[in-house]
Amino acid sequence: MNFDNYKADRPLWDARRLLAEIADAPEHDDAANKWRHVLYARVAAVISAYIGDGSPASADRPHIVERFRQGHFVEEPDEAAKADIRRQLGRYVDEQLLGDRERFYQSLFRDLLDLKCRIGALKQAYSGRLEGGAVAYQLLMGLLGKDLDEATARIDDLLIALLGQRFAGQKDAAELKSRYGFPDYTETQILEGLLDDF
Repeated sequence: MNFDNYKADRPLWDARRLLAEIADAPEHDDAANKWRHVLYARVAAVISAYIGDGSPASADRPHIVERFRQGHFVEEPDEAAKADIRRQLGRYVDEQLLGDRERFYQSLFRDLLDLKCRIGALKQAYSGRLEGGAVAYQLLMGLLGKDLDEATARIDDLLIALLGQRFAGQKDAAELKSRYGFPDYTETQILEGLLDDF
């Protein structure tokens, strides 16, 4: 759980913020836990706004977060986007590994998002702990912190390129609330609720 995502009220959402918060959201709606339900409903509403799903309630979209994570909303990129993705990957990956079909791009999205979430989990594993955990966290951040941050930023760039024009631009929280069932909680309320549950 990256509590930094909830430290300040921010009315605008974009693909980068969606990717940051999707790591905290459960894959399926967890109505039994109020704050996990809120996290799910937030990202479900944002995804719905980007894909043009006019459903007003998150209950109408029971698997949308899972489908997003699986790459279902990734379409085959146009030639310019393919070239950009290949350029970004080419610095690190053998060209022969790169496929060229829509399913390849969906699979790449799924696995890169999983990698991003695992890096986030690694960074959060010892944060907030005392004694040995605090030492382990500082050691991890001292050894790899800058590299992990850079890797996450590059992965985000690739994920955004894979999402394509469909996920371009920003969405306003007021519109998300009125049209897509975005929960009406401030970041402060969410942070307090998450900390109480933690």
